[in-house]
Amino acid sequence: MFGLCTVIPDDFPLCKYRPRICKMATRRVELGPTGHMVRENIARVRKRLGLTLRDLSARMPADRPMAHNTISEIERGARRIDVDDLVALSAALAVSPITLLAPPPDTSDDTPVELTGTGVHSARQVWEWLRANYALDAESTITPGQRNEFRRSNFPRWAFEEDQARETAVASEVDPGELAKLTEMVESMMSSLNRVSKEDSRDGDN
Repeated sequence: MFGLCTVIPDDFPLCKYRPRICKMATRRVELGPTGHMVRENIARVRKRLGLTLRDLSARMPADRPMAHNTISEIERGARRIDVDDLVALSAALAVSPITLLAPPPDTSDDTPVELTGTGVHSARQVWEWLRANYALDAESTITPGQRNEFRRSNFPRWAFEEDQARETAVASEVDPGELAKLTEMVESMMSSLNRVSKEDSRDGDN
């Protein structure tokens, strides 16, 4: 019946609801760590492209228009965005949705990154998870079979088969000794990243 609580007349018969209505109308939007990362990425990509808020508004898809002041609220953290908004903004910015969900490109691979509901992980772990290469909590001891099973359950069938064929072709061209060294190096790197992530998580708890 009423928009903002300021338009409710003093003699309104349901004035006992005024405090609750006022509280609902003025409650601040609370974003989690992922929400903040998304809003910061939107602003970062927009500025990198040299777009104003009005420019980005004009580039929004016809079936998902968004006013420039709405985009401003999103970037400032005063407004949430849903999945449809995320996809539409990604299209307007000419980036993948992963770009808006992931740590910025200049983040080093061992930088601690907090994700909503999952805790702190290294930037590499977050990136590999978003790309469906590894489970977010995958240990460094994960076997190739376990990795493939995770990817099989997350990739479209055609994409998984193409990926497997590409890996097989690459492996056939690499010297077995060099491949073993490369595998050992990657496993050592993953082990170090997992250790750093766990230490940062413990420090955060303290």
